[in-house]
Amino acid sequence: MNEEMKLLFDNWTTEQDQKVIGKKSVDFYIKHSDNDNVLSFYGSVLSGMDIDAFSYTLRYHIEQCRKYNITLSREDKTEITLSVLNKLKCHEGIAFDEYRNKLIHIISGMDYWEAINSESNKYTLWVVPQDLRLHLFFLDEIYRL
Repeated sequence: MNEEMKLLFDNWTTEQDQKVIGKKSVDFYIKHSDNDNVLSFYGSVLSGMDIDAFSYTLRYHIEQCRKYNITLSREDKTEITLSVLNKLKCHEGIAFDEYRNKLIHIISGMDYWEAINSESNKYTLWVVPQDLRLHLFFLDEIYRL
């Protein structure tokens, strides 16, 4: 195998490993969410990922919460966001704004809302979730921090 193929394969396996680690950390967080140390651990795991695995893990988290009828309150979302942002600040050389924007977009529910509406017929009215005002309030609150 030439060097270029080896590098491509190594990058792909690293990305897949990060996604597996992300899934396991979400499952662990959901199971032990009442423990404050778990939130710190979860933030550390997320902050060490590349942007694709980071996004994938956050989407998986939201998906699992919906699957098990777990409601993430505004306080829960704020705690997760602040924990992850604090851990991200410790890493030099990352695109902090890109991570922050992706985090807020996904955890606020806007990513899910856009996915629903992009799948629906483009000629019909958009489906607006009942708690959209809460999501927009959450975004505004985080950006003020």
